[in-house]
Amino acid sequence: MSVFDLKLPPISSLRIAFIGVGVRGIEAVKRYLQLEVQIVAIAEVGAEAMQKAKALTAHLPVRPAYYSAPDDWRKLCEHPDIDLLYISTPWQQHAPMAIYAMQCGKHVAIEVPAALDMKEIWALIDTSEKT
Repeated sequence: MSVFDLKLPPISSLRIAFIGVGVRGIEAVKRYLQLEVQIVAIAEVGAEAMQKAKALTAHLPVRPAYYSAPDDWRKLCEHPDIDLLYISTPWQQHAPMAIYAMQCGKHVAIEVPAALDMKEIWALIDTSEKT
């Protein structure tokens, strides 16, 4: 199946998680706070960036789960109550994280660049078409 023909039913209440909320990631959190979405979880290994994310989301009626261990991003991918994972980590992590998230049945948004070489690009395309 080609992603160009992809048609999915709308998601009535989008449940989103963020992997990486450093400089660009925290700005994404701010943008999504302006929308009618539920922020379910945030994974960040940097203590200062995590504190900023916690401060931004402290007012939410249901606070997100916070994960700070290096491999906690995998828990987000496996979490059953997440529709979309927004990845804003160092570039070399983008493709592997996105591929794993798609294999776990998640929609994925990735900060640029999504991949570092053609092998990663094709792995992203192939995974998206399979999942």
